[in-house]
Amino acid sequence: MALKKNERILNLLFALMSTKQFLTKEQLRQIIEVYRPLSDEAFERQFERDKEQLRALGVPIETGSHDPWGPADGYRVSRTEIELPDIDLSGPEAAIVALAGQVWQDSSMGDAVTTSLTKLKTIGIDVEAEPLRVLTPLVKVADDSFEDILNAIQSCRAISFSYSDARGGTSVRKLQAWQLFNWQDRWYVGGLDLDRDEPRVFRLSRFASKPKEFGPPNAYEPPSDVEWKNIATQMFKTGGTHKATLAVSKG
Repeated sequence: MALKKNERILNLLFALMSTKQFLTKEQLRQIIEVYRPLSDEAFERQFERDKEQLRALGVPIETGSHDPWGPADGYRVSRTEIELPDIDLSGPEAAIVALAGQVWQDSSMGDAVTTSLTKLKTIGIDVEAEPLRVLTPLVKVADDSFEDILNAIQSCRAISFSYSDARGGTSVRKLQAWQLFNWQDRWYVGGLDLDRDEPRVFRLSRFASKPKEFGPPNAYEPPSDVEWKNIATQMFKTGGTHKATLAVSKG
């Protein structure tokens, strides 16, 4: 239920941000799918609640009309009023923002927003993609095991999973998952390998099964001083550079 509400609020925000035109209630009702099946009375109540929630969150919704003689029955959100100034983030802060961003991009919200923007174009509204970059996350996670591992880290429960090594062999591994991190455009999980009793790093793209939690929650406390990228560098070394000579035909 909370996800549906968030989708609806985000769809309304995207619709209002994506054009310089004022959009009427009826246009917004056509654009945002969850509004369409509602009765007129239910739609009015829901729209007013959603609009007031955006305003309560600090979103400056303008009312007006492009017709100087018509009623001010349209709504829009100006990019200049909502865009944040440049923010300096530390390394850990940037990592948290990136991790939060992937949840949005990989959720059903991404499809819902795309659908709404397509409907805007369908009814003849000029859509500006640029304002949406204000809210677009920069990190995408394609690995199916990401969410399961994140849940295990949050609950401090160990996980077991089938894992394929670089030589193609597959084995069952048991891990206290301590941290997810991105390195060289790939996602990894670092933690205590329970079979080897030492910190190890596993590449998510090599998971051959969904990780399964086992044991009680809060069974361990992940340390914060492990340099996971250094460990990954040692475990996933790439070959050195090689010099090649090519024969190229003239012309």
